[in-house]
Amino acid sequence: MWPAWLAFVGWVSAVSLAAFGSTVAIVAGSTADGSVSLLLSQVGLWTGFVATAVVASRRFGSGDVRADFGFAITFADIAKSMLIGVAVQVLVVPGIYLPLIAAGVELDISGPAETLFRDVSGLEKFAIAAGVIAVAPVAEELLFRGVLLGGLIQSIGDRGAVWVSAVVFAASHFQMVQFPGLLAIGLALAWLARRTGGLAAPIWAHAAFNATTVAFLW
Repeated sequence: MWPAWLAFVGWVSAVSLAAFGSTVAIVAGSTADGSVSLLLSQVGLWTGFVATAVVASRRFGSGDVRADFGFAITFADIAKSMLIGVAVQVLVVPGIYLPLIAAGVELDISGPAETLFRDVSGLEKFAIAAGVIAVAPVAEELLFRGVLLGGLIQSIGDRGAVWVSAVVFAASHFQMVQFPGLLAIGLALAWLARRTGGLAAPIWAHAAFNATTVAFLW
């Protein structure tokens, strides 16, 4: 099994690739917060995540990413996983923030997500949506519930690994307001990964969670 530190190295590499992608977009004429810059930044990040899993598989696993990270799943489990993702988004996350909102605390919960779709339309909008729904779940699950969670289990056990991986996942987004919601989905995804013994279920749950967000913003 691969070591947990590999996930940190992979994350740093991914962030570097994200910065490179954003720089390329800016040099080509995009603004720093423009859709092209944001999209290329995410592509760099996702590439780094996937590459880390490939390295983990080839150096410490069998060399077969699908087998090492458990991509097999039944249609019934796909449906169950997606229901969990949607439930976390529409029930759990609002429930977390409701007491704060009721207390009069002003929270811009959807701000970061809205930024991705701000002033975009047509092909750009579909490209961003496809990335958020189809690519991000695979890339993020490979790093956080694959390399990181798998490595942590060897050193701190199942329960500790689930919590630490979820905290790291939430913190890595650098969104303090969104941290509780990201922690909630991180815990759900880590639990799914341990319960099913692979990444297929958390990938589908993650995709459903993101798709629900996109549907609300569309």
